[in-house]
Amino acid sequence: MSLWTYTLMPLPQEGYRCVGMQLNPFASVNDARGFPHATVGQILRNPSVQQVAFNLMLFMPLGFLLRAMFRRRIVAATLTGAVISLFIEVTQKTGVWGLFPCAYRLFDVDDLMVNTLGALIGSIVALVFVRPRTSHIDPAQPRAVTAGRRLLGMLCDMLFLALLGSLLAMGWGAWQMYILHVPFEELDQNIQTMLALWVPLAVQLIWILASGQTVGESATLLRGRPTRIPAVLARPLRFVAGIGGYGILTGLDFPFSGLLLTALVIVSLVMVWNSRNHRGFAAMVAGMELEDARIRVQTRGRISS
Repeated sequence: MSLWTYTLMPLPQEGYRCVGMQLNPFASVNDARGFPHATVGQILRNPSVQQVAFNLMLFMPLGFLLRAMFRRRIVAATLTGAVISLFIEVTQKTGVWGLFPCAYRLFDVDDLMVNTLGALIGSIVALVFVRPRTSHIDPAQPRAVTAGRRLLGMLCDMLFLALLGSLLAMGWGAWQMYILHVPFEELDQNIQTMLALWVPLAVQLIWILASGQTVGESATLLRGRPTRIPAVLARPLRFVAGIGGYGILTGLDFPFSGLLLTALVIVSLVMVWNSRNHRGFAAMVAGMELEDARIRVQTRGRISS
């Protein structure tokens, strides 16, 4: 999402200026020399210095995560950064692959080099700080439900809505523009809104009704267990008081919707700490207890054996 927004947004409107290509290596160094460098503050305010620094930082997490999460070595991380950066620059040069008649963002060879360097540095940082796993804890053993784990699950739910919605909306837009040749300004905004919000929200609803857990809780191995309310009622209540309520209040515009959305977010965050077993507001409304999903797996295994 960062790469998309920082390199291509905002999409141009009528009257935008076409740009060319910058193919001179280290041109940003020459640009930086054209600004006064009397103080550190002036150097930091130099647009050329800022561009290099931010491009570097943009790709450092990529190199770090490739080693820390996927165990890729420095060469693989560097090449991956180069390929992704090249794809971005070509996307800019081609006007988002022909979506616009000319490039509205500059193809810059310095950006390509700095982005690749950022992936390399990120991988080196991971080499220094990320140690091999030496824990002997059985990954199948249940863990305690902590506030941090609950917050991570909530963050995953938010990312699920944003990422799935963005992919669906962009996929539909690409189909309309590239295949059916519908102009960008004539795209149906209602369909985009439905794909961007209501379809991911419907997936969350189906997921909760089927399993008793949100998508984010599935990612963090948490499960809601009904106690005083039957599951057939508890699960819809959980959806409305949680991620469903958030999505509905975000998508609908009616009096006090913004105030209700703010209140729901604050209450949900506070209740992560101030509720039994960190179950949170939605689970409390639904009369559910949160538990590690591996508890039931173990129980089924003992019963079947």
